[in-house]
Amino acid sequence: MNQPGKGIIKIKQAKKINSNLYRDLLDYSDLELRQNPNNEFILIAKSYALDEEKKYQLAIDECEKLLIEQSQYLHALYRKSFSLQNLNEHSQAIQCIDKALNYDSNYIVGYSTKGYSLDDLGKYNEAIVQYDKAIELDPNNTNAYNNKGRSLLNLQKYNEAIICFDKAIELDPDCEIAYNNKGYSLSILEIYNEAIVQYDKAIELDPNDAITYNNKGRSLHNLQKYNEAIVCYDKAIKLDPNDANAYDNKGRSLRNLQKYNEAIVCYDKAIELNPNYGIAYNNKGRSLHNLQKYNEAIVCYDKAIKLDPNDANAYDNKGRSLHNLQKYNEAIDCYDKVIELDPNNAIAYNNKGRSLRNLQKYNEFVYHQYQNQNLQSLHQLFHHIRYRWVANYYQKYIWLILILFYKIIIMTHYCYFRGLLIILNFIGI
Repeated sequence: MNQPGKGIIKIKQAKKINSNLYRDLLDYSDLELRQNPNNEFILIAKSYALDEEKKYQLAIDECEKLLIEQSQYLHALYRKSFSLQNLNEHSQAIQCIDKALNYDSNYIVGYSTKGYSLDDLGKYNEAIVQYDKAIELDPNNTNAYNNKGRSLLNLQKYNEAIICFDKAIELDPDCEIAYNNKGYSLSILEIYNEAIVQYDKAIELDPNDAITYNNKGRSLHNLQKYNEAIVCYDKAIKLDPNDANAYDNKGRSLRNLQKYNEAIVCYDKAIELNPNYGIAYNNKGRSLHNLQKYNEAIVCYDKAIKLDPNDANAYDNKGRSLHNLQKYNEAIDCYDKVIELDPNNAIAYNNKGRSLRNLQKYNEFVYHQYQNQNLQSLHQLFHHIRYRWVANYYQKYIWLILILFYKIIIMTHYCYFRGLLIILNFIGI
C-alpha cells in the first residue's frame, strides 16, 4: 500500500463492477473474523468497509487491534489516520501518520494523508510541501496532484490549481473529483461555460455525486440560466437531502425568477438543516423584502448579523428594509456599519445618500451621491484607462489631467481629497 495512485484507481474500478463492494466486504470480513479474529488482512479490509459506512470510530477500533500487537504497522496507522480525518480530528490524524513516516520516510501515502489534514487545518503551504514529497516519490500519484490543486485553490492560486487538476486527469482520465475541482476553479475565474463542461464530465463518471450537481447549478445561475440551475439543485437534493447549501442555492435561483414564496421555503429548509447558516437568513430576508414584509425581513437580517457581525451585506439589506419603513436614521446607522466594514462599497454610499435626502439633509446627500459615483462610475473609468489606454510613457500626463478634471467637478461637494486618493490608488501611484 505504498502506491496510492494505482490503489485508488483499482478501488474505483472495483466499485464500478460491484456497487455494494464495501457492504459485501463488511459481511465477508465479519464471517472471516469469526474463524480467525487476528487475521491482519481482514482487519484492515474491515476498517475500509466501516469507513465507507461512516462508522469511523469502529474503523479506528479495528486498527487499534493491530497496533496493540504491532505499533509500527504502517497500513493500520494510515487507516487510523484516515478515520480520524473523517472525524475532523486532524491534529490527531497528523500525529498518527507522523509515526508511520518516522518508521518509513518513503511511505508515499503518509505524505498525502498528512497533506490532507494540514489543508483542512488551513495550513495550505505546508500541505503542498507534503504533496510534493508524495509526487517526488511517485510521479504517477493522481491523488497527490488533485489534493495539491485543492490547496492551491484555497490559496486562491486558481491557474496553478488547474494545472494540478489537469495533471491528475492526464494520469487518470476517470478521476471525477479532479474534473469537479477544475470546474470549481474555472467558476471562480468566472469561466462558467468551461466549468460546466468539467462538471458534466464529472457527472458522466459519477452520476451520484451531489456536490457536482450543486456546483454545476451555481455556474448555470451565474449565467442567468435559473431554471436549468434549479434542475441541478433538485438533483443534488435528491442525492443528499441534508445538503443545506443546495437548498439555499435553489432559493437564490427561485428568487431571481421572482418566485419569492418558493424561495423562502428553500431557505427555511436550509436553516432547518443548519440553524447557524447566516447566508440563508440573509437570503430569506431579501425574499421577504421583495414581498414588502420589511419587519420580517429585518428579523432575518438581525439573525444573520448575530451569526456573522462582519457581514456587510446583511447590514446593507437591513438598511434597505428600514428605509422602506421610513426609519431613515436607523437605516443610516446600518449603512455606516457597511462603510466601516467595506469603505469602498459604492452601493452603501448611494443608499445612505437616499436616506439622507429623505431627511432633507441635502448637503450630506450630495456628498454621498458623489462618493457613490466616485467609487462606481469613476472606478470603472480609471480601471479602463489604467489597463487599456495608459502606456508607460504617457501615464504621468494622463493621471495629472484626470486629477485636474476630477477636482473641478467635485471640489465643491466636499470630497476632493477622498477622490484624489481614489485616483492615485487606481492609477497605481
